[in-house]
Amino acid sequence: MIKTALKTVLAHKVRLLLTAVAIVLGVSLVSGTFIFTDTINAQFDDLLDDIYSGVDVSIRAETGDFGAGTEPFPSEVLDAVVAVDGVAAAEGGVASLTTQILDKNGDLIGGQGPPTLGFSWGQVPSLNPMQIKEGEGRAPAGPGEVALDANTVTKAGFALGDEVTVVGFDGPEEFELVGIASFGDQDSLLGATIAMFELEEAKRVFGFGDELSGISVQADSAVDADELTARIASVLPPGVEAVTGQTEQNEQAADINEGLSFLSIGLLAFAGVSIFVGAF
Repeated sequence: MIKTALKTVLAHKVRLLLTAVAIVLGVSLVSGTFIFTDTINAQFDDLLDDIYSGVDVSIRAETGDFGAGTEPFPSEVLDAVVAVDGVAAAEGGVASLTTQILDKNGDLIGGQGPPTLGFSWGQVPSLNPMQIKEGEGRAPAGPGEVALDANTVTKAGFALGDEVTVVGFDGPEEFELVGIASFGDQDSLLGATIAMFELEEAKRVFGFGDELSGISVQADSAVDADELTARIASVLPPGVEAVTGQTEQNEQAADINEGLSFLSIGLLAFAGVSIFVGAF
């Protein structure tokens, strides 16, 4: 019986080889998928830790059926927040997910995968995860000025003082590059392009009125995040909510994990097909 089996196997060497290859590829895809997604999740977790390291309370539009609100709210909310007992620092900002940067040839940088982001530059260091690299200029301070992430600067070959074209709410505009920023000790925010402006200039470029898209708050030593969140919530107008920084970080992590799960399913399905084919 063993001889017969060996004869059959040896008579179909190519099939045996292809079956072995299919199984090896399938198993490799399965293990590779888990390693890849675990690595990406770990990178995002580290990223979120950096973003929220100094944020005790986050103020935003109320969460709806489709997740955290993204609608802007009046800038006057910041005044009410600052007046709350227990607030050590508070800063409002605006953000855009569609602010594109063009290279010297007028071509879009990125945009085929990682997001193209725009932010107002934070003036409170403990609430701003971005920082200007040593010897690489300064923060944007007024109209016509922009800071870019170091990875984008390197990719496009920009230098301090260059005119950079940024596509905002009203179309392409020229800005002077006054600063090159890093995210902690990282030159890139996971490959995203980032354009940063002084707050009022950011509002104009992103198409905001006298509004904010979020407020970050740092508590003083006499109050914890939960208590301060409750105090702030009591002074907010309808449509605006306060959550702890940890709560918002957990929500962001859950959204990222959910998005990556679809990638995992696709790769695992492909691996399953490979193993199934290899079985025949």
